[in-house]
Amino acid sequence: MENEIALRRLSKVMVRSGAVTQPDQTVATVAVEASQLGFVLSRDLLETLRTVESERLGRFSHELLTLLAKRSGADKSFTPLYAGFPEEVVSTDLASLYLNALQHYYSAGTWRPPVAPPNRAPLEDTLEPVAIGIASRDEFNAIFTRLASARSSLSPTDVADLDWFVRQQRESIVPLLPSTMLHRENTAIVAGLLWRSVPSLVEPFIRQHMSSATDLLRLWVAVSGGDVSLGKPSRLVTLPRGARRMVMDCLEASPSLVEDIWRRPERWKRLGERLHPGEFRSTHPKTSAAFQDLRQGLRPPSLASRIERALAVSDADVAMNACLERPGEFARRLDVLMRTHHSPAAVRTAFGTVVGDVSTPVLLQLIAHFEERQSLAGSASQVRSRLPWRKSTSQVRPHLRVFLPKGQTAKLWARVDSRPAIAADESAGIVEKCEAVLLGRFEKLAPLGASYVDPRLGNFSVPLTQRSSSRTLRTVARGSRLDRPDSQTIRLFLWWKNGRSRTDIDLSASLFGDGYKYVDVLSYYNLKSWGAVHSGDIVDAPQGAAEFIDLDTHELRKRGVLYVVATLSSYTTQPYCDLPECFAGWMARSK
Repeated sequence: MENEIALRRLSKVMVRSGAVTQPDQTVATVAVEASQLGFVLSRDLLETLRTVESERLGRFSHELLTLLAKRSGADKSFTPLYAGFPEEVVSTDLASLYLNALQHYYSAGTWRPPVAPPNRAPLEDTLEPVAIGIASRDEFNAIFTRLASARSSLSPTDVADLDWFVRQQRESIVPLLPSTMLHRENTAIVAGLLWRSVPSLVEPFIRQHMSSATDLLRLWVAVSGGDVSLGKPSRLVTLPRGARRMVMDCLEASPSLVEDIWRRPERWKRLGERLHPGEFRSTHPKTSAAFQDLRQGLRPPSLASRIERALAVSDADVAMNACLERPGEFARRLDVLMRTHHSPAAVRTAFGTVVGDVSTPVLLQLIAHFEERQSLAGSASQVRSRLPWRKSTSQVRPHLRVFLPKGQTAKLWARVDSRPAIAADESAGIVEKCEAVLLGRFEKLAPLGASYVDPRLGNFSVPLTQRSSSRTLRTVARGSRLDRPDSQTIRLFLWWKNGRSRTDIDLSASLFGDGYKYVDVLSYYNLKSWGAVHSGDIVDAPQGAAEFIDLDTHELRKRGVLYVVATLSSYTTQPYCDLPECFAGWMARSK
C-alpha cells in the first residue's frame, strides 16, 4: 500500500538501498518490463536497485510491475465479443451479426463467435514515458499533511489514503497533523479516523480544531461511517459515557450551540437519543436546556429565520442589514438580494463593506456565478445568440440552472432558469469587487517564481470539491473541455466485471449533425454505421469484459456528423458503485 500511494500521488516509490551489487541483466530486466508498460526508471532508482538484495529486489520488482500494470490498464484483458474487431465486424454481413448476437444471448453470454486470433501489427501509437523516481520518507509523509489540510472536500480515495496513514503511524501521526485545518468536513474525517485507530489523540485534536456544535455533529457522523457533508441521513452509533462527556464539554463551550442545533433539528434529535444530555443536566446546563427546547419545539429566533421572514414579505432592506452580520451568508444570498432590492447598487455597496471577510472558494463561486448572470443579461435576442445549444435563430432552448446536490453523490439536476435578469453593469460590479479582494490576498502570498500558465487551462473548471469524484487516473472537474487530438480514429472503451450477479453494461454512441439533428446510434443492435464500428454486445462479465466503438473522424465529418455522445447503460440495473470495477473513456489512435 505504501508504494501504491507513493506511485499514485508522487510518481515515485519507496525503496531502501542494500549492500550488494546486482548484475546489469537483473536491473535491466526490471527497467525493460517497466518501459513496456509506458514508464522509465530514474537514474537514482536504477542505482539503488543495483544494491538491493535478490530476495527483496524480487518482491519489490513484482510489486512495482503489478502497480504499473494496474496504473496503465495492462492488468486487464481487453477482449471484445469479436476478437478480430474492427475488421471482423466491418467484413461480416448484417444477417450474420444478428444471428451471432442471438446465439450469444441464448447462451447467457457464454458463446462467442469462433475466430482465429488476428495477426495484428505492432502498436505504433506511443506516449512520452512517465518517469518513476525515489521518494524520501519526509516527502511521502507530507502526503498525509497535504491531504489533511486540504481546503476542499476529499474524495473517497483521499479518505482511504488518510486512513492508511493513521492506522500505520498511530501515535507517530502527531507530527504529521497540520497545525490549522480550515475545512470542517476534512477536520471531522481526520478526527473520526483518529477515534477509530488512536483514541488517545482524539480529545486534544477536537479541542484544538473543533469549535462549533456542527463540528461535533460531523465528528459523530464520521465515527458512525456516515456522510460528513451532512447531505444524507446517517445512522449514528452509541458511544461510551466517557466519550459522550467529552462531546458534552465541547458543546457546552460552543458559542453558537442553539443556532447550530436548529439548522438541522432532526439530526440533533437523533444525536440526542445517543448522547443522553439529561444525564449531564447538572454539569452541562446550557447543552441540556438546548436539547430540551429542541424536543419541545421551542425554536428561538435566528439570523437565518430573520432573513427568510424579511424576504418572504419583500423587505429586502431588513434582509440586507441582517446579512451584514455574517459576510458568508451575504455572499450566498447576494443574487436574491440584487433581484429583490429596489436599489441593486445599494446592495452592491453594502456587500463591498464585508466582501473582504468572505472565503476564497465562495468568492471564486461568486465570480463564476455573476459572470454567467452578466453574459445572460440583455434582450432576448442577445440571450439567444449566446446559447451554445441553439438549434436555429428561431428555435432556442431556455437557459438552464444546474444543481449538484450536497453529499457523496454524482447526481446533477437541471431546471429552467426563471429568475429575473440582473443588469450587466451590476453583475460586472460584483465580479470586480470579488476579483479585487482575491488579488489583494494573493499579493500577500509568497511568490511562485518564474511560472508559466498554459492557456489550455482556461478550458478546465476549478474543482472546489472532490467528495463525489470517481477513483480514476486523472480527475477532471465537470464542465471542463479537452481538445480533441488530431487523429483519424477515436476509440471509446468500456471495461467492467460482474457484481453479485450477472451484469450487463452497454456502451453506445449517438451521432448528431448540424443543429444537433439526430443522425444515428452505434449500439448493441447497430454495430456499424456512418464510419463507426461497435465491437459487439457482451451480456456477462464474470472475469471482466470489454466493449469498444471506433469512430473514423474523417469519415464522420465527411458525412455531416459533428457531435458524438457516448453513453453507458446498466441493463441489469445494478448501480455502478456496486460493481468490483467499471471504467470507461476514450483514446486517440492513429489507425
